[in-house]
Amino acid sequence: QNYPNPFSEQTTISFNISGDELVSVDIYDIAGKKLTKLFEDRVSGNHKITWNGIDKNGRKLNSGLYFISIKAESGQSIIKVVLH
Repeated sequence: QNYPNPFSEQTTISFNISGDELVSVDIYDIAGKKLTKLFEDRVSGNHKITWNGIDKNGRKLNSGLYFISIKAESGQSIIKVVLH
């Protein structure tokens, strides 16, 4: 999950991994283009990551719909997020 959603300054992404797994958290635009990688590590338990609406080049993204992809060895979740 993430909160707040919609957001303007930053949003916090929360996830829980039950076992020790490689996890990556990436941001995609509506066309499926990867804009930035927020996190990649081997973890377990509860985690929180913040995203400030910035892409991998340090540019503030335009208002719109984006997708947060949380991939672990056991599965994947996609979260819709609105930046305004």
